[in-house]
Amino acid sequence: MLHNVHKFSFIALLEPFQDNRHINKYRRRLRMPFATSNCKKYSTDQQLTLNLKHQTQQHTFYVTIVYANVVLLKEYQKIGGLPVEDIDHEDFDCCIETCELSKVQYKGSPFTWWNGRAGSDCIFERLDRILINQEITFKENIKRVKTALTRWSKVTYGDIFKQLIIREDIMRIKEKLFEDVPNEINRAVLQKAEAEFKRYLHFEEIYWQQKAGYEWFDNGEGNTRFFHSIVKGRRKRLHLQRIQNRQGVWLEEEEAIVVESIDFYQKQFTQERDATDFPLPRHNPTLINAEENSILCRIPELEEVKNVVFKLNGDSASGPDGLTGRFYQSCWDIVGIDILALVQDFFQVETLQEYE
Repeated sequence: MLHNVHKFSFIALLEPFQDNRHINKYRRRLRMPFATSNCKKYSTDQQLTLNLKHQTQQHTFYVTIVYANVVLLKEYQKIGGLPVEDIDHEDFDCCIETCELSKVQYKGSPFTWWNGRAGSDCIFERLDRILINQEITFKENIKRVKTALTRWSKVTYGDIFKQLIIREDIMRIKEKLFEDVPNEINRAVLQKAEAEFKRYLHFEEIYWQQKAGYEWFDNGEGNTRFFHSIVKGRRKRLHLQRIQNRQGVWLEEEEAIVVESIDFYQKQFTQERDATDFPLPRHNPTLINAEENSILCRIPELEEVKNVVFKLNGDSASGPDGLTGRFYQSCWDIVGIDILALVQDFFQVETLQEYE
C-alpha cells in the first residue's frame, strides 16, 4: 500500500534468511526492477552495503544494511525479558561512536519487535533503527534551509508578479485622485503608492536577473519578454529531443533516452581494455616550473577560500542546491568552516564531494 502511494525507489527488508527465490517474489509483487540479498545460512550476522546514485542529481552515497543480534542500546528500548547489561552493547556503541553516526527520529511506538506472548512472558524490543552520518545531516539541513527560504519568500513578498499588477493599479487610482483633488494629503498618498510600485519593480528585476543567469543587467529594464526567451531558450538547450543508440535507432521517448544514456556510460566506464602505451604525454610542453606547481598544489587556507567565495557573483543563477553565491557570502560565519573542509578534502583525495 505505501509503495503504491509513494513509489519508493529503494526498499530494504531487514529479515534474515531470505534467499533469492523469496526476494524475487517480493520484487515482482512490489514491481521493482532489481533485487539482491546477502543470505548466509551459517551466520546470524548479515551485512549488505549498497552504493546508490541519484539518476538526475548525480549524488552518490552508501547505504549499509546490517542484521545483527545485538542487545538494545538503552533499557528504555526494551520491556520484559532479561535485563540489559553494558557488555551486551559495548561493541555496537563503539561502532556508532567511531563512525560518528546519529539516530533518525521516528514516529509511533519505539518498539519494532514483539515475541508474540502476553503477560509476564511478553517482551517488547527496539531492534530496527536507522543511523546516519553528518554528511547526510548537512544535506538535509540545506534542504530545510531552502524550504524555509521559499516559505519565507511567499509569506513576505507573495507572488511578485501579481503584487506588481496590484501596485500598478493602486498607483493609477492614486494618480487620478491627485489629479481631481491636488492637495498635500493626496500627493503623499500618491508618492507612497509610487514607492511601493518601484519596490516591486525592483523585486521583479532581481528575479529575472537570477532566473536568466546574466551578470549584466540595466537598472529599470522592463523587457521581461527578453528574459522569458532567455530562460526558455536555456531550458530548450538543456532538454534532449532525441538520441541515437548503438544500433543507429533514434530514441525520442524520455524513458528510453534515460535508459540508453545510463547504459551507454556504464558500459563506457566499466569495460575492460588492454593497457596501451601513450607516448604523446611525454612530448607535452612544460608550461610551469616546479615552484609554480607546488603553489598550485598547496592546500588552501581559510582566507584564500574566503576571498574566492566573496568574489563570486552573488546574483548569478543558483547551483544544484538552489543557493546562490549571495547565500554563502551572507552566511560565511556559519558555513565557512564546512566549505574550507570541503575544498581541503578535494586537494587531498582529488574527489569533490556533492551536497544537495
